[in-house]
Amino acid sequence: MRTATIALSALLSLAAVAGAQTNQAEAIEGARVRVVLETTSDWTRVRFPEPVEWTALDLAASGEGAERATVGPLFVHKEAYDESPVTVEATLLLSNVPEGTFEIEVTKGDVGETRIVLSNSNREEAVEVARLVHDGKVPGDPKNPRALSIETARLLDGGPVRIEIPPPRCAKKALAFYYPWYGTPQGPTGRWFHWDPAARRHASTHTPARGYYDSHDPEVVRAHATQARAAGLDGFVSSWWGPGDFTDRVLPTILAECERGGLVATVYVETAKGAEDLARQLEYVLDTYGGHKAFLKIDEKPAIFVYGRVLGEVGREGIAKALAALREKGKEGFYVGDSLDPSWLEIFQGLHTYNPVFDEPRALGSAYRGTAFACRRREALFAATVVPGYDDTFVRDPGGEKGRDEGRLYDAFWEAALASRPDLVLVTSWNEWHEGSEIEPSTELGEAYLDRTRRWVEEWKGSK
Repeated sequence: MRTATIALSALLSLAAVAGAQTNQAEAIEGARVRVVLETTSDWTRVRFPEPVEWTALDLAASGEGAERATVGPLFVHKEAYDESPVTVEATLLLSNVPEGTFEIEVTKGDVGETRIVLSNSNREEAVEVARLVHDGKVPGDPKNPRALSIETARLLDGGPVRIEIPPPRCAKKALAFYYPWYGTPQGPTGRWFHWDPAARRHASTHTPARGYYDSHDPEVVRAHATQARAAGLDGFVSSWWGPGDFTDRVLPTILAECERGGLVATVYVETAKGAEDLARQLEYVLDTYGGHKAFLKIDEKPAIFVYGRVLGEVGREGIAKALAALREKGKEGFYVGDSLDPSWLEIFQGLHTYNPVFDEPRALGSAYRGTAFACRRREALFAATVVPGYDDTFVRDPGGEKGRDEGRLYDAFWEAALASRPDLVLVTSWNEWHEGSEIEPSTELGEAYLDRTRRWVEEWKGSK
């Protein structure tokens, strides 16, 4: 059994972003609601209707299935047909609550049951407002939706509650995930590597405007740095697969061209075989590149991003062991893990997520705000990710796709990201051509996403 208590967020509404992004502590007001969500279903989710916005102030998960589940303040996801019990207890701050009554939607899998209790927690003693037991199916709808009616007056009684928001952790920077793994027969690599336009399912969703290029060509890296700078970006988080790898051998060029162009760069550690292997890789990065002028520094320490795959491969204990071993050697880094779960702040100095493209931006905004506040409370860093779209169906079968909606999806992710007042904004991606998430110019889309990026960065950095 696991019981995890996570300090999370205070709400910053989207309407406050333009005029309220200062480095001073702020305060917001809303209705404080206690939620107890119990389920034996393999998944369940609770949704508030628009225009209600919520953010969790605290979260605890317990029960036999909690160790295996992915949980949030309003959802539980387990393996299919897993009926082990999970209880989530959370406190939310709600704003934009409509007058009269409104309904929240409770959905679940076909197995087990879900119970939810909402209580007014504006005063010291919580008072129950509404409850629902959902123990069946809804014919014709696989989400099995049920509605729970809430009386707004009972929810707001005794409020509003005022919550302070600590200021951001560091100066604003916008970075893009960068993929230096492409080779061509005409370039320094001397062969097709990671793409071959003549091979089935081994090229790219869109076509690079500069043509298929070689990542080891300094002129290509220089051009990327120049374009990134013009688009308002401050640097790259470069995909990195270990000492001596193809992606490692080009890193000196990336750092040199970033320094030339006034940018910074760091690595995205993609895989590790265990705690000792992770420690070995991180030590190599610190020793080989950490002192470079262009290597990203936070608190004067080399900042390194760690992909979610590594979190799964090495685990909490293994990562903690690896970082402790480096500290014992006097080798200090600033590590940013791929998770929105604030409990990882026991290990990492910052949090981010790589690709939230299949999340609904409005809901993601709540998650961002929560994680951002948890990071600030611990003087940690928060990086919010934006994505223009996604389409890997050209290289994977069946793959997945999320249309760009002529740039509107990208705009929505930027709005969600900036509402959390992040320290960093991460763009997924500069050139992950296989997954169609690139903002690098293509023959199909031109420079539209560089232009959009520049406008958003200017708005963000121009705000106080």
